[in-house]
Order: sequence, then structure tokens, then C-alpha cells
Amino acid sequence: LTTAYDMAVITSAAIRNPSFLTYFGTGRYTIPPTNLQPDERPLTNQQFLLLPDQDWAYNPDVIGGKVGFTDEARHTMNPAARKNGRTLIAVVWGGGGDNKFYDTQALFDYGFDGFSPVPVERDAFQNLSVPIVQDGQVVGEMVYSTDVADQELLITKGTSSNLQYHPVLPGQVE
Repeated sequence: LTTAYDMAVITSAAIRNPSFLTYFGTGRYTIPPTNLQPDERPLTNQQFLLLPDQDWAYNPDVIGGKVGFTDEARHTMNPAARKNGRTLIAVVWGGGGDNKFYDTQALFDYGFDGFSPVPVERDAFQNLSVPIVQDGQVVGEMVYSTDVADQELLITKGTSSNLQYHPVLPGQVE
């Protein structure tokens, strides 16, 4: 048994592997003839979001995906899409047949179009200090800094991007 969250975490880790992403993102492949099978064998991924000739479902932003079916989860899908430097993973379970493709597209539309990036500069997290106190006397300070690069915070479009950073630090450390 697994959860939708588990599938998102697994997919997130897997798409960081270029070899996995090659297979995960292949819409069609033809197995060449072998010494045991003289004919080519064409294979088509049922992840129609990857297939340009499936124009009702195709999404050029999709970089890979898996579809499936179990009695418990019904029709399932967990594709990944990349647009404007942002990667999203959708996990859709319980859909009926082709509805999973429409539901997934709605999730990607919301994820890519419903949020705006706001820069969070690394300097906001540098040299934050808290006094170290022993027996009521300040004996030093604890300084927090990070080497993490500047980041982006996604906020709902229409929300003011005039955000202020206010670190919450303890008044002192005993």
C-alpha cells in the first residue's frame, strides 16, 4: 500500500535521475528485431500527456508520467511537468478513465498559472544572533547564517508581493 504523498515523493526523487527521466518521458519506442523476434515491436506509453498526436490530452510541458489502475485507487496517474523553471508533480487517483487527464491538466494549470514567484534573498538569513546566557550573564552569542542561495517563495497571484521578513528567534539561549 502507498499514499498519493508517497508517490509524489518517489516521483520527485526519481526525476532527478537523467536515466529514469529518459524512460519516464518517452511517449513511443520501437523494440528492434532480435534473433528470437524478427519483427519490430512498437510500444506506446499510455501517458497521453506525452503524445503530440493525442491533441485532446497532450501537454508539451509534461516531462514524464505513469498511469495505472488498481481496484482500490481506480484510474491513477502521476506525471511531472516543467515550465518556466518550475517543476510540478501531480498525483491523481480515483478518476474515471480519461477524466484523469483533464483533472491533471487542471492541476498543472492551477500550479503554473495561479502563483507568482517572490525572491527571498539569502541575506535575509545571515548573521542572525541570539545571546547565550549562563547564570543570568551573557557569555556569548549564537549566530545563524546559511550558505543556501537565494530562493523563491510562491504566493497566490493577486497577493501583495510587498512581503516583509521577520525572523522569530528566542530572546536568549540558556
